[in-house]
Amino acid sequence: MISTIALVFTAAAVMAVALLVAVGRLRLGPARQQDEDRAPIAVFDENGDITAGSLGRVRFEVAPRGYRMDEVDAVIAALVHQLRSQEDCMPNSDQPEQVNRDSHSDDFGASPPKNIDSVRGEVCVELSVDIDADADKVWAALVNWPSQGEWMLGTRVWVTKGDGASTGSQIAAFSGIGKLGFLDPMTITDWQPPHSCTVLHTGTLVRGTGTMSVKPRQGGGSTFTWQETLELPWGWVGRLGWALGERVFIIGVRKSLDKFAAWVRTCE
Repeated sequence: MISTIALVFTAAAVMAVALLVAVGRLRLGPARQQDEDRAPIAVFDENGDITAGSLGRVRFEVAPRGYRMDEVDAVIAALVHQLRSQEDCMPNSDQPEQVNRDSHSDDFGASPPKNIDSVRGEVCVELSVDIDADADKVWAALVNWPSQGEWMLGTRVWVTKGDGASTGSQIAAFSGIGKLGFLDPMTITDWQPPHSCTVLHTGTLVRGTGTMSVKPRQGGGSTFTWQETLELPWGWVGRLGWALGERVFIIGVRKSLDKFAAWVRTCE
C-alpha cells in the first residue's frame, strides 16, 4: 500500500541531492579536514533527556565505511517504539496538544491523514471498509500474509521469522514494479486474534507502526480498519514528498481495501 509514497519520497530525495550538490552543500569527494570539527549527533532533547522524540530525530551521515544503516535503523526504531510505549503510560501535562486536520470524510470515503507531529514529521492515516463477511473469515484472509498480494497494490508479503501468527514474528513486504521497489521489514508487536494485529516497521524508508483491526458490524458483516503512523524520512524532503503524494497514496490504499473486501467474499 505504501509503494506510491515511497516512490514520491525517492523522487523528492533525488531532486534534493541534486540541489545540494549544485549549491555546494553536499560533497561527493573525499572528506575534508573540517569534518573532524562537526558537532556531535544530538540524541538529547532540550531538557537533557533521551526521549522517543529526540531519538527518532537522530540521523547518521552516510560514509564510505561504517555500520549497515538498515541494522542501525532497526535498533533505533525498536528503541523509539519502547520509549513511546513507556511515555504513553506516564501522565505528562506539558505535552503539546496534537494538531489534527479536519476529520470529515473525503471523496474516497476515508478520513484524511492527520498531522500528529510536524517536528518529527509524523502522519497518521486511518481508513476503513465494510465487508459482507463475518469477522473470523475476514481475519483469516487478512493475516494470510502470502495472499496479501492478491489485493494489496504492487506488494507481496512473506514471513521471515517465526510463524507469522504471534508476537515477535517478523514479516516483510516488497512494494514496487518488477525489481524496482523497496523492502519493508516488520515485526509483530501485538497479536490479538481475531481482532487486531500491530506491526513495527523497522526498515530504512518506512518507519513507524501499523495496526490492522477487524470488528463485527451490527446487523451482520464486519469492518476492517487499516491504520498507519508513519515517520516521514529525510526531514523536509520527506515532508515535501508527503505533501506531493498524499492524495495519490490515499487513493491507492482505498483501492486496495475495496479489492480486499471483494476478495474476501470469494474466499472459501
